Amino acid sequence: MLRIFRKAAPDDLPDEALLRQYRQSGDQHLLAALFSRHVPLVYGIGLKYFKDQQQAEDVCMAVYELLVNKVLEHDIQHFVGWLHALARNHCLMHLRKAAVQREENTPPELMQSADQRHHTLEWPEEEAQLKALRSCLSGLPPAQQQCIEEFYLSGYSYKEIAQSRQETVGRVRSYIQNGRRNLRICMEKLIHRA
Repeated sequence: MLRIFRKAAPDDLPDEALLRQYRQSGDQHLLAALFSRHVPLVYGIGLKYFKDQQQAEDVCMAVYELLVNKVLEHDIQHFVGWLHALARNHCLMHLRKAAVQREENTPPELMQSADQRHHTLEWPEEEAQLKALRSCLSGLPPAQQQCIEEFYLSGYSYKEIAQSRQETVGRVRSYIQNGRRNLRICMEKLIHRA
């Protein structure tokens, strides 16, 4: 695993004390000492999501780079829990970005040719409903839209979404319930108008 973070942290200081000292002094050695205590946690999170040792090490380096500024921006009460959420969010964002890039790089042989009939032409009602759904989804408040997409399209749980957004599970549940209600109302208006 990463040798760069194998420096011994002062055992007599709790995480919060090291964090406080780093915030006051800006001494990178203090942050490295603090992070070294928890490298196995971050490495394990990287392995869980990427199933690759090299990518897990890359996660450790990226999370450390994020820490340098993030710990100054946030009021951290429990460092280990906050670090876990930060590492997890980093992995999820990286995976989402990779998924979007895969979608954008569709090989030409998989593209539909102009002379083939598109399957949605056979089901105009479903196509209209999809368009209406996309329109209604884009009209939701950003928090509701993101939570709906992550829950229904990406398959994340309430807890996973809450951790990635750094909000409570109850708040995420509220976003999803309100988003569903707003989608239903919008869809009903569009269907009655048609």
